[in-house]
Amino acid sequence: SEDDERLESVELRGNSRVTASKYAPGALQSVTGRDMDLKYGPDGESLEHVLITGDAVLQLAGQKSASGRQIKATILDIGLAADGSTPVAVIGREAVQLTFQAEQGVGSRTITAMNLDARGEPGKGLTKALFTGAGTPGCADRRTAGPECYVEYREQNAGAGRVAKAGSLEVALKPGMSSIEEANFSQWVRFNEGLLGTVAAHAKYVPDTGTLELSGTEPGTTFTYVINEQIRIDATRIDVTLAGPKMKATGKVSSVLQPPKPTEKKGDTKMPSMLKDDQVVYVAGDD
Repeated sequence: SEDDERLESVELRGNSRVTASKYAPGALQSVTGRDMDLKYGPDGESLEHVLITGDAVLQLAGQKSASGRQIKATILDIGLAADGSTPVAVIGREAVQLTFQAEQGVGSRTITAMNLDARGEPGKGLTKALFTGAGTPGCADRRTAGPECYVEYREQNAGAGRVAKAGSLEVALKPGMSSIEEANFSQWVRFNEGLLGTVAAHAKYVPDTGTLELSGTEPGTTFTYVINEQIRIDATRIDVTLAGPKMKATGKVSSVLQPPKPTEKKGDTKMPSMLKDDQVVYVAGDD
């Protein structure tokens, strides 16, 4: 400052790092990157703003002994609350990746995208985050769009994995960024778990309950469907409980049931007695 009593800003160039000595769950634990601009609050001690350019990494503290959360990007712009440690705004550009490490009873979760815009509030930290693809003219045609046009959500549990891709993803975060409360996908959503696949314009996923709500239409995605090796179901809306799986479809429902494969043993797949075992079955209804 002009009176040489307070630190107002610091510019770090090359292999920059700032590490917090004390931190609460969801607060800034460390930031690293190539170049870093730091702005301090009126007290000259509390960080107010951090801009990282090149290989930016924001490490957030976890709950008690749990692993923290990590946000990577080419550029990270971080706004902090008055305490100097709680992120209340994070903007990420290019090669964005948010990682939740595996914990007791919960698998790892990773979100990759081109852009991140996250917001929060003092005392809670980040509460919501919007991930989007590149949004360039080359992304308009989904048949030829590259991976940079999409957000990818990947969840890995013991013996199972869930992968979703969409043009954008908005997540609601639990306090302290302890977990993902709800994930809302938009723009040509594809959600897969093993042999189960879905396509929809919109999808709401709740990780704690393992439920998926599929709905909506948009140019290029005028229907919603769920498919596996046995059946395809099209409808206006489909609610899926992934454990099972179980499905509830409503509105212009149509389904195609495939006959048992020749390689399957008798009894593995059984058609109702009124239907022939070697014929495809088509069914339509309201729900």
